[in-house]
Amino acid sequence: MKRPRFIILTPLMIGAFGAFLTAPASAEEGFLPKPISATFSSGKVVIETASGLHIVECKQIDASQIMFESDKHGKGTLRGLGCKFEGFLTFNSLGDKSEEVLSAFLFLVCLKPADASGKVIDEMGIAIEPVESHVEVPAGGLLLRFAGRYIGVVLTSGLTRLWTIEFSGSKGSPTVRKCLEGTSEKTSSWTLESNENKKPEAISLTIEGSELLFNESVELMDA
Repeated sequence: MKRPRFIILTPLMIGAFGAFLTAPASAEEGFLPKPISATFSSGKVVIETASGLHIVECKQIDASQIMFESDKHGKGTLRGLGCKFEGFLTFNSLGDKSEEVLSAFLFLVCLKPADASGKVIDEMGIAIEPVESHVEVPAGGLLLRFAGRYIGVVLTSGLTRLWTIEFSGSKGSPTVRKCLEGTSEKTSSWTLESNENKKPEAISLTIEGSELLFNESVELMDA
């Protein structure tokens, strides 16, 4: 009679076996293959509060380089040009030229962007977060601070260098309210605070013709 054979698993073998089992489940969304850099550009930008009292407009946004540290995380500096407050007051980021706003942003690729009712709008989204964004309106003596996260919908599909993204909303209400990073839910929560009054207002952001152009063709997919 043969004795049963037992396999002794060392801690190293257990770790490797566990990694093998969990690897497929932990794969998440992103640009494949991993891109190195991209540029971001757009047409008119409109930011407004729920009350409609504060409206910010810029003629365009440009970012010469967005660096992606992984297939779904990137960062760079967005440059707003021709920026006006309430239609006629010029404003700028602190220490910069009149009507010019420079702001560092983080980019995050996410899944299933959905509206306020929970209805999924499309398969892929991109969330942007200002790292630190202070602007001033010299003529009005205002200091404005933007904070939070805003989510757009990716309209392009397939293998390409140029990606079109739609950011939209009105009177403080974003079109996309949430999306998923793996199993973690991300929400739109952009706010504007005036003169450090500790009373941030919800804001909406609409960007016309926003495009993300990579230095090589990439495919956006749920891996």
